[in-house]
Amino acid sequence: MQLLLAIVSPFRKRTSNRWVILLIWSAYFLTDWVAIFAFGLISNARCRNSTSIDQDLLAFWSAFLLIHLGGSDSITAYSLEDNTLWLRHLVGLVAQVLAFVNIFVKTLPSNDLRVPTVLIAIAGAIKYGERTRALYLASIEKLKKSIVKSRGLVRNRNTTRTEGVAPQSNTGGSNSDEETHKMRINTAFRYFQIFKGLVVDMMQDHSQWIESRNYFMHLDSRATFDILKMELKFFYEVFYTKVLAANSAWGVLIRSLAFYNVLIALIMFCLIKKEGIHGVDVRITYSLLAGVIALDSARWRGCFVEPRHGIESSKWAIFGKQNWRCGMNRKSGYGAQLRANLEPTKGVGRLRQQDGGHGSRNPLRSV
Repeated sequence: MQLLLAIVSPFRKRTSNRWVILLIWSAYFLTDWVAIFAFGLISNARCRNSTSIDQDLLAFWSAFLLIHLGGSDSITAYSLEDNTLWLRHLVGLVAQVLAFVNIFVKTLPSNDLRVPTVLIAIAGAIKYGERTRALYLASIEKLKKSIVKSRGLVRNRNTTRTEGVAPQSNTGGSNSDEETHKMRINTAFRYFQIFKGLVVDMMQDHSQWIESRNYFMHLDSRATFDILKMELKFFYEVFYTKVLAANSAWGVLIRSLAFYNVLIALIMFCLIKKEGIHGVDVRITYSLLAGVIALDSARWRGCFVEPRHGIESSKWAIFGKQNWRCGMNRKSGYGAQLRANLEPTKGVGRLRQQDGGHGSRNPLRSV
C-alpha cells in the first residue's frame, strides 16, 4: 500500500483525471485502516497455538506497521482540513505504539528477535511522529503563528520598492540554463514566503503587492509562468507533504537514526539462526526490510541529489539548503548575490536577458 501511494501520489498535483484522483484518495485513506486491521490480525494470531519463534516473528512484523503508518513523503494530507487533525494522529501514534508494546512484551524474555524488533519499532515511531509533526506544522493556526513571527523579525527591513522603475540589463553575459532555473526558484520561494499569508486569511502589506506587481510587469510570459508554477509547487509541498518536518536539522537527524536502525536490524536478522522459521516467512521478512531500505534510500536521494533542471528540485533546493545545510557549501558572497537576484529591478534584467530579452507579451501587463 505504501509503495502504491509513493508511486501515484506525485500525480495529484499534475492531473485532474478522476480515476487517478480516486486511486490516490483510496490509497491514502486505506493506508491507516490496513495497518490497524493488521494489528488486529497479529493479536488474534498470537492467541492461537503457535511456536515461540512464530510469535517472535509476528512481533517483529508488527513493528513494520508503525513504519507503514508513517506514510509517504509525497503526501501527508489529502486536503487542508487533514492538517488540522494532527492531534488525532498524535493520539493514534500513542495508541499504535501501545498496541505494539502489548504484542512485544508477551514474547519476552525468550524472544531471539527482540533487538531488531526494538530497532524497527523505534524507526517506525520516528516516522509516524514525523508525519504527525508535518501535519502540525502545516496546520492553519501554526502557519499563522509562524508568519506573524517571521514578519516581526523583518519588520525593520525596508521591503518597499519604487513603483515603475525600469529593469536594469545584465551586461556580464547570459547565464546558463541551470543558473536561470536556480534564480527562478529563489524568486518563487521569496514570493511564496510573502503571499503564503493569504492562504491562512491574513492581510497582505500593500508595499509587497506593489513590489510583486512591478517585478512581474517587466517579465515576459515564459518567465512569469515558470515562476508562478514553482511558487504553486511550494504551496503544495508545504500543505500536503513532509517538507517542513523533514528538511530541518532535527528532521535530518531523526531520519538518519531511523534509516540506520533499519539497516542494523537487517544485518542482525541476517546473522540470526533461522532454525524453525519457514522459508516463506524468511522471504517475507527480507522483503519488508528491503522495501523499507529502498524507500528510505529514494528519500535520501531526493535530499542530497538536486536535479539540474525541472521544478521537482524546488522543495530540496530551497527548504533543504536553508534549513539544514546551514550555508556550509555556499560560496563567498552568496547572500549578496541572492539578494541581487531577488531585487525587482536587477533580477528582472537578468531573467529578461536569459530569456532572450523579449518573448511573448506578459499577460499581467494588461491588468
